[in-house]
Amino acid sequence: MEKSSKYSPFITKCANALVKIWNGKCFKVVNECVWEERLCFPDLEENFTYTLAMVSRGLSCAHELIPNKKWEQASKEMKQILENKFRNNFYRSFGKLDDTRMDASLLGLVFPSGIINAKDKRMKKTVKLIEKDLVKDGGLHRYENDEYDGWMWKKKRIARKEVDIGLCLISG
Repeated sequence: MEKSSKYSPFITKCANALVKIWNGKCFKVVNECVWEERLCFPDLEENFTYTLAMVSRGLSCAHELIPNKKWEQASKEMKQILENKFRNNFYRSFGKLDDTRMDASLLGLVFPSGIINAKDKRMKKTVKLIEKDLVKDGGLHRYENDEYDGWMWKKKRIARKEVDIGLCLISG
């Protein structure tokens, strides 16, 4: 049995649910950032950049396994919004109110989503801004003014070398 047919009911249910809450500009429901600390609101037509990239990629993958025009269309709309919205660099979220702060989740535009090519000039600029704004005290903070007080910052267990290697892979 092919994986796509084994998981078809699950893939179909998930993809249909995502398309159902997408209105062509933003999600119809309030959604939470990857860090579970901030919300985007449909009345402000807000989108988290990371969320839009990941959902677009997910719908694209679902369409590759089980061809569906609605999934393909929604995925293309989301990707087009990401392509059109950002001119110089990517940032945390956008809509009627933009949050132009840097966020480590923006690295997800390259991997794992693959929505943006690592060599894209906007991505390269974004990585440089992430390095400038988020690499501190031997660690990569989640976003600007991150107040997380976890073990990783106090003990500096994330080595600067590891952060440099990861960012070099993306910035090329």
